Amino acid sequence: MSRLQNSDGSSVILATRHEIERHLLAKIDRGNRGLVGTELELFVTDKAGNPLPFSKIEAVLETMAQSLSGAERILDGGRLVTLTVPDIGDVCLEPGGHIELSPARCKTRVEREQRHVVLLSALEAAAAKLDLRVTGAGHMPSFLTGPDMPRSRFSAYYAYCRETLGAQAEDLIATMKSCTGLQVNVDPMGKDFHE
Repeated sequence: MSRLQNSDGSSVILATRHEIERHLLAKIDRGNRGLVGTELELFVTDKAGNPLPFSKIEAVLETMAQSLSGAERILDGGRLVTLTVPDIGDVCLEPGGHIELSPARCKTRVEREQRHVVLLSALEAAAAKLDLRVTGAGHMPSFLTGPDMPRSRFSAYYAYCRETLGAQAEDLIATMKSCTGLQVNVDPMGKDFHE
C-alpha cells in the first residue's frame, strides 16, 4: 500500500502493487521532465546471514570501486562510505551496513535498468569475491544488534531523533538499521517531488 500526497493537501491510497506500478509507469511514460530514479537497498551479510563489521563493508565498496571504471571514492572521517560512478550512479552505505544502489536518473526505463544491472552486478561480484551474500530480505532482525556505521550523517540523525523523540527514537533507528527496500523517484525536481 502507498499513499500519494498531492500538493493541494489531498491524498490517494494505492492499495495494490498493480495500482502502484500502473501509477509510476504512467508518470514515467507521460514524461514528467523525462527522468526517473530508483534507490535499491540490499543487505550484505556473511554466509550465515549476520551483519558485517564496517571493515568488511568497506572492503565490499573498495572491491566494487576497482571493478567500476572511473569510480570516485567518497570518504567520511577517512572511511569509504560512497562510490560515485560517472554516467552510472552511486553506491552508498546505509545505517545497518546495507548497501544502497542509486542509478543516475534516466530518461527511459531501459536506460535505468541497464545502469541498475551494472551496479547490482558489481555488488554481487564483490560479495562473491569476499565470500559474502547479498539479499533483499526487506527486514532482517539480526541487523537490530548490528554495529552502528561510521557515517557522520547517521550519528547526527540518531542524535536528533533521540533529542526530539526520546525513547521512541529507538524504534525508528532500529527500523532504519534492519530494513531495506526500493524507492522510486519520479520527476524529483517537479511539483510531485514527494512521490
